[in-house]
This record gives sequence, structure tokens and C-alpha cells, in this order.
Amino acid sequence: MRRPCSSWLRGRPRHYIPEVGTGTRSRSSSTIESVKKWVAFGASVRAAQYLVLGAKARALTSGRYHVSFDDIKAMAHPVMRHRVLVNFRAESEGISTDSIVDELLDRVPVPTSGM
Repeated sequence: MRRPCSSWLRGRPRHYIPEVGTGTRSRSSSTIESVKKWVAFGASVRAAQYLVLGAKARALTSGRYHVSFDDIKAMAHPVMRHRVLVNFRAESEGISTDSIVDELLDRVPVPTSGM
């Protein structure tokens, strides 16, 4: 008997989640400029773990046994909102964590199959 959990994160979504998580850390080589400028502390590995769990739950409540990129993007704000801390410069300029996560989701490319 095949368990539905064995195929939750196959393929491209599995590689997308770590990119989103590490994109919030200013010392990462793939970090966007706004993160370097406005983020004091980025999301930890635990954020990526909970992003996976949230995306799985969203897929299941939608009646699917696989995670889509839309699931990951929908869970990014609730998961990362309190895990990404902005610096004083961002606060003084009115930059919120949500706007940083929005920009990150726009800038991190969704992997393609290459076919």
C-alpha cells in the first residue's frame, strides 16, 4: 500500500523552498539587495521546515497529495512574518517584513523542468 505522504514534495518544489529560506539571509550568495539593506536577521532552517509543513497542509485541504508552488507562496507570509526581522533602517523607511517576503517571492525564480 502506498502512503500519500511519500510523494508530497517531489521534484521542483523540493528545491524551491530552501531558495526562499536562504534568500532572507544577508550572507547568502543569492541574496537580493533589499534583504541586504533591510533585514537584520533572516529566516532559519526551521522556517523552511514549517514552510514545508504549511504547504503540505494547504495541499491536503485543497484535496491534493502534492505540493504546488502556489501552496508554498501562500504559506510564505504566515511562516516568515515573525521569523524575518527588519533592521532600524527598514523600520524608519516603513518597510515591513511582508513587503520583503513579497519581493523575495517575486525575485526567486520558480524552477523549471528544462524540457
